Amino acid sequence: MLYAGLVFDEPKYIDYAVDQCFKMYDVFMDKSNGLLHQTRGFLEDKTKVSDDHWSRGNGWGIIGMVELVRYLPKDHPKYNEAVERFKAHCAAIIKYQDFRGLWRQEIPEKLSWEESSGTGIFLYAIGIGIRHGILDKETYMPVLKKGIDGLYKFCIDDDYSVEKCCRGCLCPGEGDMKGTVEAYLVIPYPLKNDSHGFGPIIMAMTEAQKNGIEDIVKE
Repeated sequence: MLYAGLVFDEPKYIDYAVDQCFKMYDVFMDKSNGLLHQTRGFLEDKTKVSDDHWSRGNGWGIIGMVELVRYLPKDHPKYNEAVERFKAHCAAIIKYQDFRGLWRQEIPEKLSWEESSGTGIFLYAIGIGIRHGILDKETYMPVLKKGIDGLYKFCIDDDYSVEKCCRGCLCPGEGDMKGTVEAYLVIPYPLKNDSHGFGPIIMAMTEAQKNGIEDIVKE
């Protein structure tokens, strides 16, 4: 809707895009840690959201917000709010980058397995934020470099296969387990060459190059 509004010079399309993006954040945001849950409407109580803080689910949120910030006209009355929402999500996410530069399937859970597709989307969004002067370069460039290094070393094989990508993960589990953190941890599992895995890594690497990261070495 944002792109259509810009192409056709139709403000109501742009406003609709902003409204939808903000509403999604309002519904899924966990204010205790600044991360997003994935789903609503899949549990017995249709108003309840899932308990997760899923890696790629947060990626789906932040990719919408970064594209909104990137293309929303700066004189739009909600531009500054969009920037602040994006910056807040980034600030929440970087707290959980692990020692290898990656993010985990259940982001806050230190014993969760590392997940490549969410990691790739986060790095893509951070790269855009740095290039457009929205994110502080001194703070976020080390995050970007560490993440790109981790993706290359631990998620891309020598034959360019992609590792550690979560399969489709729409509110997993049955009964009382459905939508719980436990379900997101133990039911989905990392796959090699899953269809969700390639795009995020390509986007992350593209942003790395645009931010001047030219050489990465696999030890």
